Amino acid sequence: MIPDKPSALSTQQLWYKKDLLFGFLGMIIGFVLLFSLLVPVSMNITMADWVLDVVTFTLTIFWQLSFIFLVVILAKRRDLNFSQIGFQKPENWKVVVSLIFACYGILIFYGLLIELITLAGVDPGLLKGTNQIVITETDSSIHTILYIAVLAIAVVVVAPIAEEVFFRGLIYRAISGIYSPLIGIIVSGFLFGLFHFNLGVLVPFSLIGMLLAWGFQSTGSLFVPIAVHFVINSVSYVVTVVGGLF
Repeated sequence: MIPDKPSALSTQQLWYKKDLLFGFLGMIIGFVLLFSLLVPVSMNITMADWVLDVVTFTLTIFWQLSFIFLVVILAKRRDLNFSQIGFQKPENWKVVVSLIFACYGILIFYGLLIELITLAGVDPGLLKGTNQIVITETDSSIHTILYIAVLAIAVVVVAPIAEEVFFRGLIYRAISGIYSPLIGIIVSGFLFGLFHFNLGVLVPFSLIGMLLAWGFQSTGSLFVPIAVHFVINSVSYVVTVVGGLF
């Protein structure tokens, strides 16, 4: 059973600086391991490009699952339950719809701003870019199904849960408890933007991260940012797959 809770996030400090340190350290170690595994695999010139993509997606899935594992381990150390972390039903799911529209508003506004800058004769450089994955052609229908299935697990299933548990459930909650909710929203949002390793989406994704942190703060439920993240990633996934295959 998922308990019902008040609409606003509790002001109780759950996490401390040591938890933040362990969280970031765990993420970095996981990334180093991921990179160390991908480098030798990518140097295999006999491996098909689509196979390399599937391996990358799979390793990324395990890396992001480690985010959840990290938070669970830290929660056990603090004797916290899932409800305290944020797994509780929001009083009103309508805020999810509002947040989805707001997130797309940010993406559209940023895209238009970049276009206006370009039309003005100014090169936006690395600030112009997307986070879209390019679908690699496979050699059979079975391999294509495998490819898009693993991609779906990575983008649609694992990423929304793992990233929200880590960035909102741990990072935002820790910083807001140690300092203030406003600082928590700004810093965790910026870190969320940096996490995507792409200057072209740093600004809009940071703003979206801040918006998702606000959604968590205002509802007290991680299910809200997870739902928003799920919808956005699902739409992106469908557009990517349809555009790549057809």
